[in-house]
Amino acid sequence: MNITPYTQDDFEIFCALSWKLFSENDTDYDYEELVDELRDVVNWENYWIYFAVDESEYIWFIYMAQRSDYVEWSSSSPVWYIEWVYVSPEYRWKWVARSLFEAWKKRAKEHSLAEIWSDTWLANTDSQKFHEKLWFREESRLVHYIIEV
Repeated sequence: MNITPYTQDDFEIFCALSWKLFSENDTDYDYEELVDELRDVVNWENYWIYFAVDESEYIWFIYMAQRSDYVEWSSSSPVWYIEWVYVSPEYRWKWVARSLFEAWKKRAKEHSLAEIWSDTWLANTDSQKFHEKLWFREESRLVHYIIEV
């Protein structure tokens, strides 16, 4: 398995894996809306996308950002924030992500960052277990409300 950084040649695979992530989590994304957002994402500064490739198969990706804006409950700034992470179903629970997270933790320390943050949907219990297996601690639970006026 190789860990490779995103290049422009990876845009279609990034879209496909991102679509799988959002499709599995029953979000309201439309595919074209997602692709439009990803066109912006890949050009932002302080954002990183890495893939794990097993032979020629892309098996997972992580999309992270360095955030200096407000991150709820953070005790430092900036922090690295895991925006999205996706692991193909056949590779889940096989510890393929642990080595990458260890490398990210080391890299964060080298950049004088004290925290890596992440979040997930309340209903996504697999993602919650994934985070716990990687030694994240749950900080809080949040429910969003809206009223149209």
